[in-house]
Amino acid sequence: RPIMALHIGQREVRNVTVLDLEGQLVAGEEAASFRERIDILIDGEKVLILTNLSSVRTIDSSGLGVLVSAHLAIQKAGGAIKLLNASQRHINLLVLSKLSTVFPNFEDEDAAIDSFLPKEQAGRHFDILEFVRSEEESEESLTGETQDDDAAGRELASNEPEKS
Repeated sequence: RPIMALHIGQREVRNVTVLDLEGQLVAGEEAASFRERIDILIDGEKVLILTNLSSVRTIDSSGLGVLVSAHLAIQKAGGAIKLLNASQRHINLLVLSKLSTVFPNFEDEDAAIDSFLPKEQAGRHFDILEFVRSEEESEESLTGETQDDDAAGRELASNEPEKS
């Protein structure tokens, strides 16, 4: 077969690592490089992994095997691996191999990302950096008072007679 490497793109979305796979997840170098990436992520304590299969044309039994071993290793590390955009052929393969319950598949990335978060956080996109920047840009302090109000409040408090 022609050498068709598996390209693995990696990005972080909130606290989830998204792996964008492109090519074939098959026996040999491809399956080995996927497993290698998973091990690196686990070592770095990145154990919430969403595997985007939208550009994966083929998954063979070795590809399936490496997904299963990745799942077990990630689960052992306290994380989870989920699939995004698995094609009907991929899904049929998972169903036939009785793995469809092991790998939740999502068609919407936001829903997939939310599924990793505790229920009360899902849907609330909280980015601490974004929050701090917005606070710096706005005239209001974290308490919702403007800096002038805050100064006036302190002045007022210092003019009140002390209660004994």
